[in-house]
Amino acid sequence: MNEDDLIRRVDALAAVMRVGDEQRIAAIPALKIKVKPLEWVKMDETYYYAAGEDIKITSNGQGWGLSPRDWPHLGGYDIPTLDAAKAAAQADYEARILSAIQTG
Repeated sequence: MNEDDLIRRVDALAAVMRVGDEQRIAAIPALKIKVKPLEWVKMDETYYYAAGEDIKITSNGQGWGLSPRDWPHLGGYDIPTLDAAKAAAQADYEARILSAIQTG
């Protein structure tokens, strides 16, 4: 990273520190902050969990649902595909991580 890159990142961080949560989260890409992708472990055809995280995906044969890993599935199975369930889990995970970032 050269000096100009460093200055841009510091300027971006300073801008993030001046705004509210929604704007701060929207500005995070300028800081080049990324949430790592979840790594999925397949237990069987109907049960996957995210390694190191408290997230599981299960299927009832009709659809997929998300829930905390050590809990029984309490919600619906309204997600049509495994890939869509993984994407929903990733989006939820990223939103939770990014909402916890504090600046200033």
